[in-house]
Amino acid sequence: MLCLVIGLLVGCTERAGGGRQEMDPARVSAQAPVVLRFDFPAGFKLNATAPSEVRLSQGGASIKKWERASIQEDRLELGSLGDLKIDLSRQLLLEATLYLCQKGDLSLCAQVRLKQPIQLGPGGTQTLVWAPSRPGSG
Repeated sequence: MLCLVIGLLVGCTERAGGGRQEMDPARVSAQAPVVLRFDFPAGFKLNATAPSEVRLSQGGASIKKWERASIQEDRLELGSLGDLKIDLSRQLLLEATLYLCQKGDLSLCAQVRLKQPIQLGPGGTQTLVWAPSRPGSG
């Protein structure tokens, strides 16, 4: 999806592919706070006014959602996922819908969708790094 931004989000148009990326499954710490860090393509930033969000689900049921206000420039503090009321033995799915814009006053923006299966367990990472592809490159 490509969007034109002049101050606020003005309009978007669908395009083939939809900017979807799926990452390899990751093992994540169940006991310690987890951070999701975004490594945006050079020249791009997260649109401050568009409704970007990150969701956590298990077996198709939504467990938690973080909205744009929770995302601090390039990181999101997920907290300790083991504290949530979930079945720790089952896989979780972390998904994001992000609106990335070229840096500058008049810029093109793109909606990118990312998802990663995660399993909670001992020895898991505390930092997930997501590097969305450059909008328009795929």
